[in-house]
Amino acid sequence: IYKKKSKGIKDSQMNRKYLKKYCTGCGLCGAYADVAYEMDEKGFLTPVLDSKEKIEFCEKVCPAAKESMKLQDDRIWGKYEAVYLGYAKDSKVRFHASSGGVLTALSAFLLKEKMVDGILQVGKTKEKVYGTELYCSKTKEEVFERSGSRYCISSPLKNIKKMLEPGKKYAFIGKPCDVTALKNYMQENKQLREQIIVTLSFFCAGLPSNLANEKLIDALIKKKSNQCKELNYRGNGWPGAASATDMDGNTGQIDYETSWGKILGRDVKYCCRFCTDGIGERADISCGDAWYLQENKTPNFAEREGRNVVFARTNLGEQILHCASKEVVLTDFKNIKELEYMQPYQKRRKATLFWKVMALRLFARKIPPYDRKKLYRWQTYASKNEKLKDFLGTIKRILKRAI
Repeated sequence: IYKKKSKGIKDSQMNRKYLKKYCTGCGLCGAYADVAYEMDEKGFLTPVLDSKEKIEFCEKVCPAAKESMKLQDDRIWGKYEAVYLGYAKDSKVRFHASSGGVLTALSAFLLKEKMVDGILQVGKTKEKVYGTELYCSKTKEEVFERSGSRYCISSPLKNIKKMLEPGKKYAFIGKPCDVTALKNYMQENKQLREQIIVTLSFFCAGLPSNLANEKLIDALIKKKSNQCKELNYRGNGWPGAASATDMDGNTGQIDYETSWGKILGRDVKYCCRFCTDGIGERADISCGDAWYLQENKTPNFAEREGRNVVFARTNLGEQILHCASKEVVLTDFKNIKELEYMQPYQKRRKATLFWKVMALRLFARKIPPYDRKKLYRWQTYASKNEKLKDFLGTIKRILKRAI
């Protein structure tokens, strides 16, 4: 199934197709290689790689080409200096945020202590209720306003070059794949490395399509998005309900399990199904939902006060968390094995990837240059039933031309 060294794809035409198929849509090549984008029927952006130089740029920095090769640890939860359970001390932040509000509190702390001049983060656009835009937040109030989940298409790095002011320093908050692309290019670009001094990430289960968002709005208010005035995915409690308000002020809401599990999570970008890092392993700090468990060891999505699992991935991340003790409450996560039950999807997606890749290979499908040793090590975390189910499920989707 695997060769010791990936030969890659020799001719540019084949490489172009491969990079487009596994593109994460981060937008970095648009900012620094003048790459244009096409939009497919689901709203996902794919790069127009019409020159050798653009292809070579993506080969160097794109998560599709570099992601698993850059991960430095073969443990299922990746490399980290420390791991905690935590939440923001400010109850308003904790309630408003998607979960415990730790990333919001840390961002406000970085600004307050003048460690950075701005927080680069994604927020809502005014043009479309499920649109996103990269902002530079310079106050605690701006960080708060732009906090919360955005379960929709985002390309935060597409405009990042325009956001960076000479002599200023920044923290970046993004999806794991956004951080991966950014970190890859920071190795090539000294100026970028000197300006973006902190990277923060959150656990990600995939990038839902525009069509999935239209279905969500229809489920909430029985109308199209152009008749929707406001759309919120989570927050105002933990996990909080998805809610939408139409132009007449009528509001509908559904619970998190339904909005994500039955609508949004069913239609995500192709690369998300074969992702090696949904937990922010390349960031300085990454956070996810630390769900409480039911007696049968499954997550309990009943409303509670929010709580994060917080990974200090680097020494810098650990130092920031130590200094931010006035802003966040942190306790050592002593039994990290419980995270397999709190975050079963993240564990399973990574642990069964070896078998999904085998199914793709069986049908001669191109795959990213995964590190075969890591994939084989991760698959020891999956049960036999999980391996078989995901192997056969991938074959079924291939035969149905769903992937």
